[in-house]
Amino acid sequence: MFVGTICHLLKHCGDSKQRFDSCQSKFDVSVIAPSLGALFWQYRYIAGPVVLLSVLVTLLAIVPELV
Repeated sequence: MFVGTICHLLKHCGDSKQRFDSCQSKFDVSVIAPSLGALFWQYRYIAGPVVLLSVLVTLLAIVPELV
């Protein structure tokens, strides 16, 4: 992610001495997915009800005639 930040800065701010011609970076979610899964599992008793409540509120907002 650090490389992506540097590329973003170079793209938008430039390099006054023209030391860098181009910069490419890609973000691969599969690299951090196991960490996110482990984090969710560690806090599953908090995250689970929050996710379920969010889904319920969203469904109540989108389809009120179901209630």
